Amino acid sequence: MNASHRSAMEDEHRVVDGFLPEDRKSGFFAVYDGHGGRGVVDYLKSALEKNILTELGYERNVRGVEECLASAYLISDIETSKENLLLSGSTAATCLILNEGKERMLYSANVGDTRAVLSRGGTALRVTFDHKANEQAEVKRIEAAGGFVRGKRVLGVLTVTRSFGDHTLKNLVLARPYTSSLKLNPTDDVLIVACDGLWDVFEDQEAIDYVRSTLRSDPQGNVAEALVRQAIERGTTDNVTVLVIEL
Repeated sequence: MNASHRSAMEDEHRVVDGFLPEDRKSGFFAVYDGHGGRGVVDYLKSALEKNILTELGYERNVRGVEECLASAYLISDIETSKENLLLSGSTAATCLILNEGKERMLYSANVGDTRAVLSRGGTALRVTFDHKANEQAEVKRIEAAGGFVRGKRVLGVLTVTRSFGDHTLKNLVLARPYTSSLKLNPTDDVLIVACDGLWDVFEDQEAIDYVRSTLRSDPQGNVAEALVRQAIERGTTDNVTVLVIEL
């Protein structure tokens, strides 16, 4: 939380070790950044991972993990509408680490500006995509759908162009995620998943450098908490939620 600037905490995070029953070394990591209330965030913190498991269980060998993630996102978004969660919304970034034969895979999905960044040999590698209203491809998509962007906001209202919820804008603000897949290698040492409260004041490489330096100097310390404190000291005005996964 960032009590100096925010009166309510609308973020959530999830960490699930042994995410797949048949893969005890698999992991699920998620950060949800709510807006307009906690309704959608509170629904997602249990529903999204259940829907991902269901989609992987039914279709993983047919459609692939990325398509299963996309389906789970869209299904979860439809469910928030059925739950009458019409006015609140949430961005999200989810990462799956799965073992496939001898390969260790990182699958990522996101909507909005919650972001995941991998350290590959100390170099920052972004594995998500920021869906923001200053991104030209997203602006063109919104305009083609009959909408507009004003002041870097969709219809002058929302700074992100994709999210869960926000159903009054759903013809423009989609829940279809950006997805990526990456084979992990021995030089991949850290994964950061965080809301925009961190990325507003940290560049990707800065965050990776800070985490790696902190881990070297204090291996037993809470590096995620240290990164949150540093973001607040740098003047972020948003809530800050950070996951740091040592690979």
